[in-house]
Amino acid sequence: MSRATFAELYCARHGLAPEAYVPAVFRCALYPHTRLVVSWLRLFDSDYFAADLDLVQAAGRLRVIEDFNLDAMEYRFHPANHGALRRMLRLRVSAGRLHALIRATLPAAPHSRPPAAGSAPPLARPTPAVSDQPPGDATFTRRRVPGEPGIAWRLQAGDCAKPCGGFHAHVTWPV
Repeated sequence: MSRATFAELYCARHGLAPEAYVPAVFRCALYPHTRLVVSWLRLFDSDYFAADLDLVQAAGRLRVIEDFNLDAMEYRFHPANHGALRRMLRLRVSAGRLHALIRATLPAAPHSRPPAAGSAPPLARPTPAVSDQPPGDATFTRRRVPGEPGIAWRLQAGDCAKPCGGFHAHVTWPV
């Protein structure tokens, strides 16, 4: 039995027709001050909310909340998601508000999945030679890279002091 999508569950809970999903969730996920100027922004640029609508449509296809992180990362780097109006004035959809809607509607996925047959065991993290904690929410470790002279910095995913939802990637570059 497959799970229902977020769009199906949201429409059923709110008594909406399936075609009313995108406008309803889009409006709910907007920052409150953005709702006041939506029609003006669309008047000057009809594609202004293209990235936001893509995020809402992608969220509608979700079956488990844990998959939202990937959609949020795609939204962050969407080609239409740039500019001062979007970044500084926040005239856009709030990924946090959308995540809250999804969290209130979708059940969480079971966390105790057995490993797939033939899958490799998880890799052990290397022990850092020196650990530095710069300001911010990410943990950086300085360690020797095997086979290369010198030191590299590595951003460790999931080591954040704040609950970021795992938005960090493993990045290594020589110093």
